[in-house]
Amino acid sequence: MELNIRSKRGFTTLLLFFFIAISFIIVVIFGTFFYGLEVYDNVSRNITLELGDINFTSTYADTLGSGISATLNALTISAMAIIAGMIIVMLLISFRFKQNNTLLIVLDIFIIIVAFVAAIYISQSFDTFINSSSEFLDIYSVDFDRPSRFILNLPTIVAILGALMMMINYIPIFKRGEPNVLQF
Repeated sequence: MELNIRSKRGFTTLLLFFFIAISFIIVVIFGTFFYGLEVYDNVSRNITLELGDINFTSTYADTLGSGISATLNALTISAMAIIAGMIIVMLLISFRFKQNNTLLIVLDIFIIIVAFVAAIYISQSFDTFINSSSEFLDIYSVDFDRPSRFILNLPTIVAILGALMMMINYIPIFKRGEPNVLQF
């Protein structure tokens, strides 16, 4: 199927919905993975087992424990890098798909308003999810704080990102094309 660039009305602002959903899914999945690894790590470090001259706790701390600690430290950075990458890709796509018809601004504004409402819903759902248990509150507010703050501030980010994408889409300074010599 061939990609028809001219029929992409509202395409760039519709990406906001995918951005909201994928950001939420990434933060929840990474946070749950963080929780599972942290529980496994804590349980494994508290096992007091010695077989001959081998102490399980020190062996675990030297081998698998250091790998799990590195993974736990990298999860926050990985989640934020994926989200930042999505933002950059959305801005590049909005730069690529220019809108020549300025009447589509109304459609884009409507899409941004609906995306803003969806972001409020996701943000409040995430807040309820975090506060549902003390373990989740501890994980998402202490260990996984940057991605959590991102999801909690998602309505503001969606509004700013939507406005920026619309400016890139409709401002004539950013328009590409060959100069029309016949107009002079």
